[in-house]
Amino acid sequence: MDAHAYFHWLDYVVFLIIILISISIGIFHGIRRRENKSSLSFFLGNREMQWVPVGLSILVTFQSSILYLGIPAEIYMNGTSYFLFHIGMAFAVLICCTLFVPLLFPLKLTSVYEYLERRYHSRASRIVGSMIGMMNMLLYAGVVIFAPATAMEAASGFPVWASIILIGFVATCYTALVSIEV
Repeated sequence: MDAHAYFHWLDYVVFLIIILISISIGIFHGIRRRENKSSLSFFLGNREMQWVPVGLSILVTFQSSILYLGIPAEIYMNGTSYFLFHIGMAFAVLICCTLFVPLLFPLKLTSVYEYLERRYHSRASRIVGSMIGMMNMLLYAGVVIFAPATAMEAASGFPVWASIILIGFVATCYTALVSIEV
């Protein structure tokens, strides 16, 4: 057996099933939400959601390949001092919950960019903030897509470029299908 143990055909079938399940979830939710057409309902749940689903949504939003591939490597290389980061994050969350949420929630904002526009009475500040946010997310998405693509190549021999296209396609389809009719 050679140094690279690539996927068996059955592994590719399982991988394809997982991709199809992801797209099916998008189709299901896209069809189910057709009666809910307002952007307030889609983005903010009509401001009626409880804290548990909102908290879980935020938690799951930050579950990415960086977490699953990067953190074990970080701990392996530098030890468990990484957990000090979580102590700092706990304090940051407490500060946000006690200072910023009571300040911002009554303003009925849909984004931090809307706050920038209101605070500085300038549409330009909102646009600049939005552009910086988009660049940040674009760079983040690049890392989040590249990490599993390299892991997939190492595990299966599937080319990185093909994984990037496949992951990008599935993520774009899922997002587009979920937001149908909004």
